[in-house]
Amino acid sequence: MRLRHMFRCPVVCPALLAVSFFLATGWAQTEIPAHSFKGATDGADPYAGLIADSKGNGYGTTYAGGGSANCQSGCETVYKITSSAKETVLHAFTGGTTDGCYPYAPLVIDKSGNVYGTTSGCGANNTGIVFKISPSEIETILHNFGVAFLSGDGSYPRGGLALDAQGNLYGTTTQGGVIPDLAGTIFRVSPSGTETVLYSFTGGADGGEPIAGPILDESRNLYGTTHVGGAHNEGTVFELSASGSLTVLYSFGGSTGDGLLPNAGVVLDKKGNLYGTTSLGGAAGVGTVYAMNPSSKTGKILHSFSAINGDGTEPYAGVVLDSAQANLYGATPLGGSFGVGTVYRLSLSGLKETVLHSFGATGDGSTPFGGVILDSKGNVYGTTSIGGKYNLGTVYRVVP
Repeated sequence: MRLRHMFRCPVVCPALLAVSFFLATGWAQTEIPAHSFKGATDGADPYAGLIADSKGNGYGTTYAGGGSANCQSGCETVYKITSSAKETVLHAFTGGTTDGCYPYAPLVIDKSGNVYGTTSGCGANNTGIVFKISPSEIETILHNFGVAFLSGDGSYPRGGLALDAQGNLYGTTTQGGVIPDLAGTIFRVSPSGTETVLYSFTGGADGGEPIAGPILDESRNLYGTTHVGGAHNEGTVFELSASGSLTVLYSFGGSTGDGLLPNAGVVLDKKGNLYGTTSLGGAAGVGTVYAMNPSSKTGKILHSFSAINGDGTEPYAGVVLDSAQANLYGATPLGGSFGVGTVYRLSLSGLKETVLHSFGATGDGSTPFGGVILDSKGNVYGTTSIGGKYNLGTVYRVVP
């Protein structure tokens, strides 16, 4: 197995992007952390980005902290943060065989306020779980992934989940699936916890090792990316139809300056176009933002990151569209004025990229691996994996 960039992969549910979020007043500066994680009973090191509910509360995961008395791993957490920046730990993972550990991915929330996610480790077989946290803060493990290399089930999920109207969850695993390939899977978990492997990657022309979770369209087709495989072994964009047929829409690496090795998933606009990022490739070799048309199976580079003039580099997370479908927003964990990441906006009409914030000033967060979300006023929210008051990560707001 080859994974050149094993960090995090936030994918934000498009339906949540326009939710009014953190509408606090009095924040006039470009960027202010809404919360600095401090470890101990709090979380620490958030890798995933945020989601929001209809009341303006944010939800996310941390890779450490939590302070559970029964903790057997890094004491990771699921947290909630209100519009007034008050944070509550909803669940502290205990690890071992009875709970998950290492939650890399963003969450998804249903209409009843139940929060769902994945962990990449621990659980009954030490290969990760799918979990549910109720509004009353009760955790239910919906699925324990299979024994690595011994079952047809997937293992080690690193991406987020998509949720359909019937309450089914869809996701990917980076490993597992059909022997001998073990190149990852696409799966579905029913509300009752029944898991079905919808597709097993071979690691060849169909792609392999999907880090990001998929998105779901109105016809129940799934779209996503694989980190490797494809015609040039540099990753793919795929579509899995409702009937279970997989189509490779694009193979990265087919031309000079093309994007390479996507860690992030895709978003879908109202016209059926897909947008995403690659962690490497492009004109300067440090990543791209791309668009592609599933019908014609054609793609184009919208922006090549450059590491000059304060630009970001090596985007790990994907992009989101604003409500007008006019701009893409995202974050990079590297580059910028201080070398530790940026928040950027890319105009779709003129393909002009604007760095909205460079992380790394004194007391600021740094290294944002997670994706971003927008509120109704166009403010941008996300997390940094380190930095802040305690150097254990932040939740931030950027005012364009």
